[in-house]
Amino acid sequence: MNCLFAEIYFGPKKNSYFGKNEQPYDYLYGRIVKVTPAYHAYKLQHGKRAWPEKEHIVEELSKFEGVWTEQISFDGNKYFDFRTDLPAPVIDDPHPLRSHSSYRKDIQMLKDGRLEESQTEKERI
Repeated sequence: MNCLFAEIYFGPKKNSYFGKNEQPYDYLYGRIVKVTPAYHAYKLQHGKRAWPEKEHIVEELSKFEGVWTEQISFDGNKYFDFRTDLPAPVIDDPHPLRSHSSYRKDIQMLKDGRLEESQTEKERI
C-alpha cells in the first residue's frame, strides 16, 4: 500500500468577476498527497469516492495543472507539451501477427492494383 492519493479536477476553476472562464473547458488541475494508512479504512467505510479529510493528509507531494490536450505542468515545471514534444514514431514490425490489418484480403487486392475487387471485398467485410 503506497498511501498516495490524487485529487483531479476537470474544467475551469471558476468564473472571473465578469462571468468569463479564466481557463478552457479541457483544463485540469489537482494535487498528489500522501495519506495515512487509516485513510484506506475511512475510504472503505465512506465509499470509493471519499476524499481524504485534513487529518488523513500527511504531506502534499505535488500540484499539477494544464490543458489535457496541450500540456501538463507539475509544481510549475512543464512535464509534457503536445505542441513541442512529439510522440514516439511508429515502427512497423517486420513479422506482424496473422491478425494484423495488412493481411486483410481487401488491402492485399489494393496493393495489387485491383481497385474494384478491393472495394467489393471491403464492403463485404
